[in-house]
Amino acid sequence: MKMVSVIIPVFGVRDYISRFAQTALAQTYTNIEFIVVDDGSKDDSIAVFEEVLHNCFPHLEDRVSVYAKENGGLPRARQFGIEHAHGDYILFLDPDDYVERDMVEKLVASAEANDSDIAYCDYWYEKPAKHRVKHIREQDYGNGEAARWTADILAWDACSYLWRCLIRTELYRQVKPEVPQYPMCEDSFTLCQLLEFAQRISHVREPLYHYLVREGSIANSKERYVRTRMGLVRNFLRLIQLFDERGYTSLSEKSRQDIRAYAAWSVFKYDRGNFADYPGLQDFCRGFRPSQKIDGIAYYKQLLLKVYSTCISSPSCH
Repeated sequence: MKMVSVIIPVFGVRDYISRFAQTALAQTYTNIEFIVVDDGSKDDSIAVFEEVLHNCFPHLEDRVSVYAKENGGLPRARQFGIEHAHGDYILFLDPDDYVERDMVEKLVASAEANDSDIAYCDYWYEKPAKHRVKHIREQDYGNGEAARWTADILAWDACSYLWRCLIRTELYRQVKPEVPQYPMCEDSFTLCQLLEFAQRISHVREPLYHYLVREGSIANSKERYVRTRMGLVRNFLRLIQLFDERGYTSLSEKSRQDIRAYAAWSVFKYDRGNFADYPGLQDFCRGFRPSQKIDGIAYYKQLLLKVYSTCISSPSCH
């Protein structure tokens, strides 16, 4: 039976971690090591997790390792966990969500049956404050379709959440993915690198993970979301550079255009009236005329690509 390293970064989620621990530690798959990374949390989240462990799952105490480190953000906490992992597969779980008790068992069964580098599942999208629950049915990606998955991620047509992906540890060791520098969509940055070498992919068509969008979270806070938007853009622009530096071939010209157009769109939406980093942008936008008459989305994409190539592709944006 293959071992799974479940990596759990903890960053101060006291109100949620008890339910998470009850489901994560109750997995029906038995060969699991749990690596809990205390990423500088300032509440007693770790104590709550350990209380659930000691009171409800004492037989798992020798399978749980808790490490403390200074706060460095989610990607670095995950990387810390990988460095301490001994399993054949890696699975990241976020402690403000919760999981089905057979999640690991079903992902491993899919990975073993298909010899997968990555096995992924559907998930539940939940907004507790509004009592909304939705089954997110993922697209199917199979063997040899990693490049299509990358293209869909960068076109915003597919999800990139790592917490529903069981990933072969050897793949991480091979790729050594660069840690994203900026917050927001770090999973896309990492998964696109892994997909460059993922030959075999399998999909479990069941929602096994419960993703909670809570008030005040990064994903649900408009103020913080806007503040980190340009970090997302810089991550994606860095992804183009990284693929070129490493000689990766799966990033199509369409994907590059999607990234550049999105960068320009973000400047329009979130930096309007404050173009200090982008000299001449306002004048350019007022004077832009497409080379030919184009309707709808194609027109705006041409505009955005012109904005990027003329005003944004400068050192100040990277």
